[in-house]
Amino acid sequence: TIGDFVQTYSSIQHKHSYGAIVTCFFLDTATNIYEYLLVIRHLLSSSSSSNDEEEGGLWINVGPLQWHRNAKITLSGDELKMLIQ
Repeated sequence: TIGDFVQTYSSIQHKHSYGAIVTCFFLDTATNIYEYLLVIRHLLSSSSSSNDEEEGGLWINVGPLQWHRNAKITLSGDELKMLIQ
């Protein structure tokens, strides 16, 4: 279901577990895009550092922004880029 990504990957055992994440036709499925972005940031680790507490990594997203009808916020591509940076 829509909430499984947040529930599954927000746990401490997944913190900084991935050097890269690729999402395809995924972001616009979020009811709350802020939750998705926080979880993705939580998952990414810095590949250039041995410090487990440092955030970083690479995120590649492919697909349109045709927000789910239950989305609480519908951002444009530019608004989403500003939020991510």
